[in-house]
Amino acid sequence: MDVSKLSFLKRGKAVLATAEAELVKAKEKSTQPPIYRFWIPEGAESEVVILDASFEEAVGLYEHNTKGDVVLLGATKQNANVLLPMYMRAAEKYTKLRLYGILFPFSGSMPGYSKPLPSVQFITWRVHLPSDPDVLPPDTKIIIRPGDIVRLNENTDRSGNASSSFEEERLWNTPDHLHSVIASASGQRTAAIVATAGKARFILDGTDKGDYVEIKFPAFSPDGKHISYAGFKGLDWHVILDDREEAPYDEITSPVFSSSGNHLAYYAQKRNIWHAVLDGKEGPEFDEIVPTAAPVFSGDGEAIAFVGRKGKFWRIVRDAAPGVEYDWIAADSLRFSHDGAHLAYVARKGDRYLVVSDGHEEPAFDEIKTGTPVFSADGRHMAYLGGIGGESKLVLDGKEMPKYENAWSVVFSPNGKHLAGAVKRGTHAWVVVDGNPGHEFDGIAGTGVIFSPDGKTVAYAGRSGKIWWVMVAGQPGLATDGIGKGSVVFSPDSQRVAYGALINQKWHCVVDKEAGPGFDELPSKPVIFTPDSSHFAYIGKNKGEDQVVVDGRLSPEYTGVLDDSVAFRGGALEFIAIKKGDDGVTCYRVKYELGSK
Repeated sequence: MDVSKLSFLKRGKAVLATAEAELVKAKEKSTQPPIYRFWIPEGAESEVVILDASFEEAVGLYEHNTKGDVVLLGATKQNANVLLPMYMRAAEKYTKLRLYGILFPFSGSMPGYSKPLPSVQFITWRVHLPSDPDVLPPDTKIIIRPGDIVRLNENTDRSGNASSSFEEERLWNTPDHLHSVIASASGQRTAAIVATAGKARFILDGTDKGDYVEIKFPAFSPDGKHISYAGFKGLDWHVILDDREEAPYDEITSPVFSSSGNHLAYYAQKRNIWHAVLDGKEGPEFDEIVPTAAPVFSGDGEAIAFVGRKGKFWRIVRDAAPGVEYDWIAADSLRFSHDGAHLAYVARKGDRYLVVSDGHEEPAFDEIKTGTPVFSADGRHMAYLGGIGGESKLVLDGKEMPKYENAWSVVFSPNGKHLAGAVKRGTHAWVVVDGNPGHEFDGIAGTGVIFSPDGKTVAYAGRSGKIWWVMVAGQPGLATDGIGKGSVVFSPDSQRVAYGALINQKWHCVVDKEAGPGFDELPSKPVIFTPDSSHFAYIGKNKGEDQVVVDGRLSPEYTGVLDDSVAFRGGALEFIAIKKGDDGVTCYRVKYELGSK
């Protein structure tokens, strides 16, 4: 491209253009950092510029370029975390991409690079494969200011390079096959199950705690002071709490700790009789339980409820006191208010379903929607969704609420002052907050609505056609191909929103409408923030390897990073990671000081 012919560049203006670009990584002979770039045929002045050049041609033209035929590639700050890693991967694989963007004049230098640079840069707005249909509307206008631009080599972290500021502390190594590993919520303790010589061994904080024929259900208490797991030997299963082996049973379910960590409960079966076991003591007997539904503790950890069938009927047992018998009880519907003062659940009488709250029966429906009933944080209000004739109704404190017809999810604000629900009617869906309907979509994500910690703002994911947006305070975020289930989260100060988004076949974490580096998948655990909301972190996975991203910086790759171990503590991010090598599996504690470069 002869830059002298482009008068619009001399005037400092930019033109909307497309380019089919074969990105290349120049094979520099020196130690200078590589420049990623693409070539536009000389003399092309059309707004639609087609690139079709081989790697060798592009490098050759770059070496003899005096008119700016090679164009420097860049992006806006908003899109840099998505586009720049994509450029790098495309360059490594010599992949063609179709770019939409604008041409800007360029003058200056780049750190560590001494060769002549192009006098033109192409700032990409959208990108897709040449085989995909064009998606740029003909009347689309792009406004990009010079201050919005990021060049490819300006920020190695945005380019996808790992930071060297992550410090590793080796915790333990095992040459045996690693079956599973967990970490305490504080990240200070680890527990692993390894297989060797036909047996399973339990490794706690690097110390061998003994072997069983099989081990399952390892779990730390919330405060990390206690560990439990189930071990099989002889013909029996035992729950092991710390170093104490409890009574033998034919079968057990996964034990659960109370929030305080002071209590442990599970179901156990012996000679076809099921028992609810609390702190090692057998409680009520059942003929049948639901193995996937564990006993339920109240938020303060001092109340507990079991559910099971005795004879023909199901019943709830709350703190050793049996409840009323029903034809069926939804074991996964048990809900305590946070203070443990109230208990609600879904039961069936004949062919009708109803909510039972503190022994009081609510009106019967054809069905009660999954995920309800729910309590407000202060326990003063209860809501649920009842279905009649294919339509659902919202019931709040025993009264049906208008404007929430056909709602399928409901949630209280943290302060209990507001109520929101996701509604679907025909092919349209919307969110209702305090009776006020929001923007109409073709669908609302299955996780429904979330409130900010201060209770003033709602966020949810909505779909129009094939495009998904996260709506925050009624305003849309980035247009994406999908939103990660349960990934939308507010920062503690309620000012920032983060979520996982599918963009161009890669998953990105979006924070403040800026997308981070792309991954093959993002774990289900959402982004975490520091208490002051100034820093964020999350895990991403590419080709089976995990990386932690903190404030846009990438950690080294690991065989695995333990989801629950990622936490901010004392001015640093810490997490537990494992690496597989020739000497077996090694476990590390990794630390990143906030503010590191």
